Amino acid sequence: MSHTREFSKYEGVAWDEPNNKWVARWNGSHLGLYDEEMEAAIAVQELKDKTA
Repeated sequence: MSHTREFSKYEGVAWDEPNNKWVARWNGSHLGLYDEEMEAAIAVQELKDKTA
């Protein structure tokens, strides 16, 4: 099974082709799968803000 990932312009966000969703990850944490790229970017930013 191929697991293709294309990276977004947003840090910590990538396209997860098998799931047809955007995936958000930060510092080894999987934050979830999202329909919209911006939703994934917001999830990453919120975690970054909490840990800053």
